[in-house]
Amino acid sequence: MEITGTVTKGDETFRLEGELYLNNAMDVKMLLDDEVKKAPKTLKALNGMLVLLSLPPSILAIFSKTNLLKFFVLAPDPPSLKKVLGES
Repeated sequence: MEITGTVTKGDETFRLEGELYLNNAMDVKMLLDDEVKKAPKTLKALNGMLVLLSLPPSILAIFSKTNLLKFFVLAPDPPSLKKVLGES
């Protein structure tokens, strides 16, 4: 699993590429934790949120079956992301 990140106007975006399975989920979590630790403040301190954008249907199904959806905000596409973030 590879994670790349970009920062635009204070928004930090991470792109995950690779296969996500239950047996490598902890590796992905650790990679994301490492990336988040590089930030000067936490999401909570900034009143920020973690939004999952454009999840493939297979991943969405796994999240749904394992009740992980209750922990995330989802946006199916970039226009929906702007709506979730309260942007026009």
